[in-house]
Amino acid sequence: MFRSTLSRRRCLPPSARAPLALAAALCVLAGAAGAQVLPRVRATPLPSPHETPAASDQPPSITLSADDIVSHVGGLSQARGGVVLERLDTRLTADYLEYDQLSDTAHAQGHVRIARGLDWFSADRLDLEVGRDAGSLIDTEYELGTRKAGGHARRIELLDREHTTAYQADYTSCPRDLPAGRQPDWIISGERIDIDTAANEGHATHAVLHFLGVPILAAPSLSFPVTADRKSGWLPPTADFSSRNGLAFGVPYYWNIAPNLDTTLTPELITKRGAQLTAEVRYLEPHDLGQLTGSALPGDRVAGFSRGSIQWAHEGQRADWLTYSARLQRVSDDLYWKDFPNQMPSVTQRLLPTDLSGRRRFLPWGDDGEVDVYARVQRFQTLQDPSDSDPEAVIQAPYQRSPQLGMRGTLTLPDQLRFDLETEANRFDLSDRAAGDQRVGGSRLHLTGAISREFRNQWGRIEPRLSINGASYHTDLDQDGQRFDATRWIPTFSTDSTLSFERETHLFGRDLEQTLEPHFLYVLTPYRDQSRLPMYDTAPKDFNEVSIYSDNDFTGIDRIADEHQLTAGATTRFSDPVNGRELLRLGLAQRLLFRTQEITTDGTPDQRKVSDLLLYGSSSAMEHWSFDGTVEVDPSNSGAQRAVVSTRYHPGPYRSLSLTYRYARAASDQYELAGQWPVYHRDPGFDRDGGSGCGGTLYAVGRLDYSVTDRRATYGIGGLEYDAGCWVGRLMVERTSTGRNESTTHLVLQLELNGLSSLGIGSPRVLKDNVPGYQPLRNDPGEPDVPPN
Repeated sequence: MFRSTLSRRRCLPPSARAPLALAAALCVLAGAAGAQVLPRVRATPLPSPHETPAASDQPPSITLSADDIVSHVGGLSQARGGVVLERLDTRLTADYLEYDQLSDTAHAQGHVRIARGLDWFSADRLDLEVGRDAGSLIDTEYELGTRKAGGHARRIELLDREHTTAYQADYTSCPRDLPAGRQPDWIISGERIDIDTAANEGHATHAVLHFLGVPILAAPSLSFPVTADRKSGWLPPTADFSSRNGLAFGVPYYWNIAPNLDTTLTPELITKRGAQLTAEVRYLEPHDLGQLTGSALPGDRVAGFSRGSIQWAHEGQRADWLTYSARLQRVSDDLYWKDFPNQMPSVTQRLLPTDLSGRRRFLPWGDDGEVDVYARVQRFQTLQDPSDSDPEAVIQAPYQRSPQLGMRGTLTLPDQLRFDLETEANRFDLSDRAAGDQRVGGSRLHLTGAISREFRNQWGRIEPRLSINGASYHTDLDQDGQRFDATRWIPTFSTDSTLSFERETHLFGRDLEQTLEPHFLYVLTPYRDQSRLPMYDTAPKDFNEVSIYSDNDFTGIDRIADEHQLTAGATTRFSDPVNGRELLRLGLAQRLLFRTQEITTDGTPDQRKVSDLLLYGSSSAMEHWSFDGTVEVDPSNSGAQRAVVSTRYHPGPYRSLSLTYRYARAASDQYELAGQWPVYHRDPGFDRDGGSGCGGTLYAVGRLDYSVTDRRATYGIGGLEYDAGCWVGRLMVERTSTGRNESTTHLVLQLELNGLSSLGIGSPRVLKDNVPGYQPLRNDPGEPDVPPN
């Protein structure tokens, strides 16, 4: 008997079987079907009429070998001992075989095994129509090679290459070479099992599903996929328990409409709220792809009204350099993000965007430059909790663009003289504004242009740049019935230069290549009073190793900082000269201010001679370890203003631990601990009753965010995952803070029976999104499984 690769997995101890068996009962949905009667054993197959092949269309040849072969007049051959019959990728082995050349039939006995591609069948007796790949086997074991799934049957009818019927049979993807009296972890048995590999469907009649030896379901009819391809049908139910909604139980139906189009419909019952229906449609066209998801909950019993959500994401591209995209998220009410957080994939769950954009690229100068013409409409739905009296919980709605029209272009001459130009018109307005918000909308037309020249050699580069930033404003009426119109032009001169030095060195017990990269940026921008100008799309930049080398402290157009300063810094790197891998990076940067800066990010003029000192670095020199950090230090009081420091230990697959510390003076002080780690393993060869058993690994996975300032956990998710090879069990608890003194807790129980359904292949999205370094225990359908170590 052949051992499946999945036999390396391990079984759970018997004490754990009862609760897991109860959980597995939620994982199958059955439909009714008529009973079937076991037919008689078929006699020798009758030969089917064959057309005489053309001279140039010869049938595939048949090769027969054995210890002893006797051929008779009339085309009958008898073979004994080590019999092998081969035709294309079909290979038949047996102790004894009779082959009738006229009827193209073979009759085999004794240790019979027939392999067709990745599928194989073994029996005591076989009758086979060789050319049609049709026949019958008695007392059979079989395996479908795509999923390594199979079982036993009293009789199997091979109807053709893609259709097989097994009588009094069972089916499982678990190891089957177990001691007498032992069953695989999960197994389906039925009076008849029809397998259609072309349609990717197995169909069991009068089926019983056993899990860990316990019968958990008896069904007149049960269908399941037999390959890794997508298949229409009911998926195992989903269950989720939360403190706000109670138990939510859903039964998804997957409809594989076409190779490029599918949909999933999930009727769901929420004990506290009522019935909900969720639909997800995915499509893929030659130039377009997207996903549309909608949920409807009529008559929410807690809220007292109907609720729902819709999400749409689309991307498209045409061969003529035209690209376009759409992103839409809308919900029915302000508290939707609290009650249904799993339906809100947005990074900011209380600020939902509607964003439609398109761009057309032109190449009027060939490879020397390009021009982009673009258009955009951007709106937001801001969710404000009307019952929350905490002023910090109020979200200030951003300005919306209705619309944004623009053009930007670049041109580089042969002498490296570069021209950049951007012009853009925006209409800004507000919706869902909070009480007391006195901002007004308006229109803005801006134009920015720059001319620069880069000089480069083996020692480094220097790029002087002269730019102009102009903007014209026309605001709407304010609360006093006044409008504001203004136009301003601000020039900027800057020089950006970088040097590069290399040398060979020895560090960490190995020969390395070290580079030293001094970096200097000089910026001169005159002061212009901008205090009366609105702030439509402008915000302060974060202080990091990228922004410190920019010529403006703000993003957007509405604020241009007056600067007369020099930014000086250096970065050193240690790299492996063989593979180029960077083992260590260290850097520092600081600004020297030659005059008082009036326009600053906090509104207070900066009279210092030097700015905060920025220190940054990363390292992967230690095996399995990685480090990364950024620290902003105020030299006036020798204190850290902001810091982000993280470390990660990753010794191998499915083993990862990470710790991150985030600090911002007078704002936040937080630790983030996350990881995935095996905590229990059982060798597949160990079996208390003797013989071989399946193996398994229990993993702990989770993340915890703790705020030192608030002295509480702001987010947490954790649980256990058990991988037994042919099934995966998962128990997770998620706790999300939805207010200063309010939180929501979710309990998720999930069971995947591999080969019975494709649902759940891959771990929950929340783990991949929130646990750094997390690796799913299962790959997506169609991809090979990588067994955990």
